[in-house]
Amino acid sequence: MLCYPDGSPEGAEEIRSLADLAAVADEHLGEEEIPIVIRDSDLLVDDMQRVLQLAGYGYIIYTLNSDATAIRAFPGNSGTLEQNVEQAEGVKKLAQSVAGQIFTDDMEDEEKLRAIYGYIVEHTSYDSRYYQDPNALPYESRTAYGPLEYGTAICGGFSWAFNVLCREAGIPCWNVTGMGFGEEHMWNCALIHGEYRYFDTTWDAGVTDEEQWRYFACTEEEITQNHQWGPGQEELIHALTEEDQTK
Repeated sequence: MLCYPDGSPEGAEEIRSLADLAAVADEHLGEEEIPIVIRDSDLLVDDMQRVLQLAGYGYIIYTLNSDATAIRAFPGNSGTLEQNVEQAEGVKKLAQSVAGQIFTDDMEDEEKLRAIYGYIVEHTSYDSRYYQDPNALPYESRTAYGPLEYGTAICGGFSWAFNVLCREAGIPCWNVTGMGFGEEHMWNCALIHGEYRYFDTTWDAGVTDEEQWRYFACTEEEITQNHQWGPGQEELIHALTEEDQTK
């Protein structure tokens, strides 16, 4: 890894934290290569590669180049990078539209989180093609397009929808990958009342009474009763949330 003590190469973005890395990637959506300068030599390459998986709106795959002097972008779906960028931009527009429907100017963050959570679980059903006919499962069901445009998704779509709506609300939020009930799963970690809690809209989908809040703002102890961390996820999420708490 290269860490430049004196100045930066022209046009390079400075990276001082893991969160910076994800933010820079998404700020340069559409660029194939983004020059960067790592300002914190303690950042681990594995953590940086994992946090880049949390950028891209589910449509762009980001990775560091060989000497960590640039972020490189690749299409996450079939098609060209340009086509996937167009899809990611479409997700952003959908999120802005939904945000305009569910948020009001006087809402506190908890109210916004409840509005996001309630909207997703009440308007999205699990895409049963995942089990019945996996080859027929559209890629959109793995992204925020599923819940926000079509009302169907698997866990990746639920999680991305929660993520992008939190971005619209200005609430820090991360996707978390791992296992749930013996299957690959994705859920979220978001800031509420000054601390990070866990949210799983997938497992509350379709519930419209008080039960729909079972997995809203769970503590880590609560969520890990039936959610298991994926490789490196516990360390990554802890690193990201600790960064935010020390700002």
